[in-house]
Amino acid sequence: LTGESRPFNLASAAFGPVVPDRPISWKYRQFGALELAGRLSYTDLDSKEVSGGQVFMMMSSLNWYWNRYSRMLFEYGYAHANSGPQDGDLHIFQVRFQLNI
Repeated sequence: LTGESRPFNLASAAFGPVVPDRPISWKYRQFGALELAGRLSYTDLDSKEVSGGQVFMMMSSLNWYWNRYSRMLFEYGYAHANSGPQDGDLHIFQVRFQLNI
C-alpha cells in the first residue's frame, strides 16, 4: 500500500522481507510500510474410517512494518466446517507483534 515490494530470490525460491522505505519515526512523521494479504484454504479431514468433514477458510491481513526488524499483523478470518462431527462457523480476529533479531 505504501509502495514497497517484497523481493523474490530465484535461487532459494523464497520471498524476502519487506523493508520500509521510510521506517517508523514520530519525529519525522513517518509510519513505516503497510501491506494487505489474503489467503484461502481448504482441508478435507475424511480418511477411510475417519469422518472429520471439510473446512474452508478465508483470512485477510493488514501488516504494518515499523522497520526491517519489527511488524504488527492485524488478521481476520472466517472458517466454515461441514460434513463432520459438528458443523459450524468460526470467526477469528488476532493481533500479533513480530520481532526479528
